[in-house]
Amino acid sequence: MKLGRRGLVLAVAAGVLGIGWIKNREQMASGFSAPIINDVATRQGYDLLFPLSPSIGPVPEGFRPIIEKTWGDKLAPFKFPASFLIDAAFDASLHTASKMGWDVKHVDRTSFVIQALDTTFWLRFKDDIVIKLSQQDGAVMLNMRSRSRVGKGDLGKNAARIQEYFKQLGETVGLDKK
Repeated sequence: MKLGRRGLVLAVAAGVLGIGWIKNREQMASGFSAPIINDVATRQGYDLLFPLSPSIGPVPEGFRPIIEKTWGDKLAPFKFPASFLIDAAFDASLHTASKMGWDVKHVDRTSFVIQALDTTFWLRFKDDIVIKLSQQDGAVMLNMRSRSRVGKGDLGKNAARIQEYFKQLGETVGLDKK
């Protein structure tokens, strides 16, 4: 059987799409049940602003109860081990953002804020991320916000991004944060 050039290209394209579908089926399934929101933050991160985009206000009030109901403790602020000083925690946070392939746009070591940009794999959507570290009750805490630039819903991508970041950060600092 002779496929020819066009047949070969179509076969390869179908294979790539099939592998991508298999790889992302769990994420896609969870996305179809995600609420129609495009701006997600940790519990104490609702008021985080984007330093390079001052016109973007806080997470909309109407999203907050939806975030709490849908993700609850899964989006609790990240707590660093007691041995971490804020400067070391900031370095670990910045390292993890870079390791995840995000385009870090702004780093403020005085206010402990990082702003980054992540591009989704399939449709190349640009999503904004802001991270803020603070001292709370003798511990270093990290709050985070992830916001899609386009669309009304994100299929759960922003919450998944925060959870994956926390997982990767936990590995970086020697915690098993799930």
